[in-house]
Amino acid sequence: MKFCYNCGTQLEDAARFCINCGSSQEITQTQSVETEQPVLVEEPVAAPTVITEQPIYTQPVSISYVEETPKYSTAAKVFGIVSMACGIAALALSIIFFFMGCSFADYAYEEEVIVAMVYMFMFMAAGIVGLIFSSKATAGGNTTVMPRLGKIFSIISLPTFGLAFLLFCIALS
Repeated sequence: MKFCYNCGTQLEDAARFCINCGSSQEITQTQSVETEQPVLVEEPVAAPTVITEQPIYTQPVSISYVEETPKYSTAAKVFGIVSMACGIAALALSIIFFFMGCSFADYAYEEEVIVAMVYMFMFMAAGIVGLIFSSKATAGGNTTVMPRLGKIFSIISLPTFGLAFLLFCIALS
């Protein structure tokens, strides 16, 4: 067996032309005959690298300037809610008693005025409780709007109760 001088295709010994590239297989003076046959060398192929685990992505560190909301206890939250409820109740009832005092100034029975004054003092205590609970809620770290509103409503209700008390005293005289 011989090989093509041009492309290296394996040929029969009697072949004059290459069946692959068509070049002449006769030796001329300018061509040198290679007595060596081309040697195919197999190079070792490296085994593919198997990645068994994907690298873990880590978040780049960034500086955050977000202000954290203050944490406060459940008791401070309850005190805030109670102070707001007491403040709203005291304000609403003080306005009602104020208008009752205005109507009692014209005509009223003495027993009705005394009963109304007793209820008024009981509801005035709700305003004071609202003030106490709002200060406890604020001391517990609750700086939300609930204890603030409870304090505002309670403070507004106390002078209104005072005016209603004066009107009841006028009605009794």
